[in-house]
Amino acid sequence: MSFFSIPKWVTWFGALIRLAAVLTILSVAPSVSAQSNFSLFDRALDGIGGRDALLELDRFRVSASGDTFASNMGFMPKDVKRTSSYSRDYMVQLSTWSARTEVTRQFTYERRHRFPSQQYLIVTVDGVGAVSSGANPLGLPGGALPAQTVAAMEKTMRLVNPHLFLREALEGHRTAKEGETVLLDGQTHRVLIISDDVAPIRLLVSLETNQISRLETLVNSVTMRDSALVVTYGDWRDAGSVWFPTSIEVTIGGNFLRRETLSSVIVSPTMTEKTFSLPVDVVVTPANSEAVRFGQDSFHIHEEFFEIAGLFYAEGAKFATTKLAPGLYLVQDTVASGLSGLAVEHSGGVIMLEAHTSPRAADLFIEAVQTVLPGQPITHLIQSHHHVDHSSGVRSIVAAGATVIVGHGVGDWWQGVLSAESTIRPDSLSLNQVPIIVEELPEGGAWTLSGKDARITAYHVGENSHAQDMVMTKIETDGQIFVFQADLYNAGFGFTMSFDGPQAFFAAMKKHGLIDELCSSEKPLTIIPSHGRPTSLDDALAELASLNLDVGCSP
Repeated sequence: MSFFSIPKWVTWFGALIRLAAVLTILSVAPSVSAQSNFSLFDRALDGIGGRDALLELDRFRVSASGDTFASNMGFMPKDVKRTSSYSRDYMVQLSTWSARTEVTRQFTYERRHRFPSQQYLIVTVDGVGAVSSGANPLGLPGGALPAQTVAAMEKTMRLVNPHLFLREALEGHRTAKEGETVLLDGQTHRVLIISDDVAPIRLLVSLETNQISRLETLVNSVTMRDSALVVTYGDWRDAGSVWFPTSIEVTIGGNFLRRETLSSVIVSPTMTEKTFSLPVDVVVTPANSEAVRFGQDSFHIHEEFFEIAGLFYAEGAKFATTKLAPGLYLVQDTVASGLSGLAVEHSGGVIMLEAHTSPRAADLFIEAVQTVLPGQPITHLIQSHHHVDHSSGVRSIVAAGATVIVGHGVGDWWQGVLSAESTIRPDSLSLNQVPIIVEELPEGGAWTLSGKDARITAYHVGENSHAQDMVMTKIETDGQIFVFQADLYNAGFGFTMSFDGPQAFFAAMKKHGLIDELCSSEKPLTIIPSHGRPTSLDDALAELASLNLDVGCSP
């Protein structure tokens, strides 16, 4: 069997067509100069099998394997972490815009947990989707996919199959125009510009092979804002009627997002009426246009989080506030992410801890704080670390007037983030230019602010494996100590993704005198995790003991 295959009758019919085409070419083959008069759009169509073949393409099946990656989720902001290795087999029916994807995946984001490989099924049908159980490394059940995740998956389907942009232009759903001539890898290319709701799609078409070598466009990064998306295609092969690239690399902001190699493509595979049946029952509701737009313009974050821990719901956040002590409030997203932050009143205004998962979520966070502390200016934001699920709302809180307190080694990086353009998805900072002030903690050092009822101290926790810039914050108020931290210890969850995070957290509390060598505190101490729930020191020690985690508290 050939590398790419189609049903035998299609193969024989295709062979007859190609033979007739060869005989025609031999009799009326245009000269090179005549070929140069072809429109670039015609060249691109020729490079993938021709106009008729593309319009006749309705169903195809792809087998592939590869790796996924995440940016701004590693130890340092510019690190790129491999999140999974996978093999997948997906079937597409274009007439109903349906896709069925069977996946076997090995989670690699935190290898030391040694998660078993996962097998699961994703089905999307015209904007509605569901995933079976098995897609989450923690064993969470399957269910409906939110509109933004489905939109992100549909965008990825187009990106790895650039024929679909050409087909949609042929059908009148997009426009196409010629751009400039460029040199890529020693070959002359011309740019074919395809219209798109987010940003123009630039297809670099080789004038030597007529094949698409690269796709370029702009997307929104929830942290970095306007970011270059580049997809590189290599080793195009004939699937019998339409050509497919067998090597695909997707990068955002110069960092890998996906690398994939195709092992086979079948055109017009056999399908049944159950092929695109959703793996779980789903209540179909009208798609929220804003959610769909978020999935399209910020598709990468949904892809990255699906490969790490699940779904990225940031735009659906709803916050509830709980008073922990005079002037101290827990502010938690109770609907989307479950992420928590704090608001602390001081003599000059309010300090916020944690910027949350997106600019929109941060805007809602600010509204919740202003409800319980009305009329108080937001003076500072203490940011636990740079990972996108904790920091993507920093720009919104800066736009509200806050000075940002960050861990050691990331001050310049944050200056770049806060100065970035945000035209694809404008946020509060792009619409309200304010002075940008970033204060970086010294290595292993601290920052303190006192006033009114509370004393707030932020400590740099450099000795951990999760994030170089990790910050732990102590709030002393009302005769108690509250310690806020993110990802080192997910108190109350029974699981922490950071493999040695609990040990690093307790070591930091000892180092800075919050607890003694036996893990006792002179005052009542409550641990406030960003992921998890407030937990007393005694309950935390009991939970850690039940998990057989030694945090160095034994006599």
